[in-house]
Amino acid sequence: FGPEFDHMTLVVHLEEDYIVDVGFTNFSTTPMPLTSEPRTDSLGTSKVGIVVNEDYAFSRFENDVWKVEYLFTLKPRVLQEFEAMCLFHETSPESPSITKPLAAIYTKNGRTTISGNSLIILENNIRTTRDITEGEKLNLLNKQFGILCQ
Repeated sequence: FGPEFDHMTLVVHLEEDYIVDVGFTNFSTTPMPLTSEPRTDSLGTSKVGIVVNEDYAFSRFENDVWKVEYLFTLKPRVLQEFEAMCLFHETSPESPSITKPLAAIYTKNGRTTISGNSLIILENNIRTTRDITEGEKLNLLNKQFGILCQ
């Protein structure tokens, strides 16, 4: 697991509390209740629940076992607490954001991801990966992701 303040997830208070996480590409396409109730969507089956005391886990069901993807707490935070890790991700030569840029977009049946020079397609819970050229990457970013690259 990463250092504290490495990632932010949001709690949405409706008729019950839900976690939403648009920044974690392997999360869920729907809000996740804090009830440990598994939910299945185009990305697979996942759940959010208490693991110890007030700590929660987001877990995904893969290969017949629950795999914890990340841990979090419901303790309120302020944006300034995330500044140091944001700066690291934006500027450090050791940051995955610098060494292996990532773009992901949800599709009707899964997700399309460009990670570095790899194209990863998750469709109906089947994952395929292939290397792409720089030209293919720029074309995909433009046409499938709506990102105009120069």
